[in-house]
Amino acid sequence: MAAFVASTTRATLTAIVLLFEMTATYEIILPLMLSCVVADAVCYVVSEHSCYTAKLARRGINIDLGSDQDLMRMIKVEDAMTKDVMTITPERPLEAALQIIEDTGHMGLPVVNDKGELGGIITWADIHIAALRHERHLTVGDYCVTDLITITPKENLAQALDSLGYREISHLPVVDKTNQKKLVGIITKGDIVKAYNRQRFLRKQMSWQE
Repeated sequence: MAAFVASTTRATLTAIVLLFEMTATYEIILPLMLSCVVADAVCYVVSEHSCYTAKLARRGINIDLGSDQDLMRMIKVEDAMTKDVMTITPERPLEAALQIIEDTGHMGLPVVNDKGELGGIITWADIHIAALRHERHLTVGDYCVTDLITITPKENLAQALDSLGYREISHLPVVDKTNQKKLVGIITKGDIVKAYNRQRFLRKQMSWQE
């Protein structure tokens, strides 16, 4: 009985103590502990969820996540991204890109061709590398990053943050789900922090009102 309770509820210690209190028999302590631990371990290999959390997991509710991560998963990219995006064409010189970056404070610019198709992104770091190589006379298309990681508006901030961390970048182009070349916005680490803090503040306000 104790082994069954331990394996299905993942309350191994509770099962051991419960059966010992019911029997008050010291001789069963060692076999009781062994059977409960083994039963719990075997069931964990089969499924990491207990009988209490399995149904929640099937619904997509992960109780192992902290409240902060849950909050990040609740916020959609479209609610945090910048929609009015400053872009540049690949034919423009690097000097022009640098001037825009200095004027706007943006550290990266999506590169969009004359058809409105996303082709890459140029960052301050790329221009800095060109300067070190004495190649600032080249065009944006010569130095922009074309192997892009993108995200769609309906994905969440946790996914966006994972993508940013994967490449160790600070800008993530947001593209239309049905057309990966259509730029609809851009999201940065700063955008994620602002959206998270705003949602966290709203959640606190709601808890105070309750």
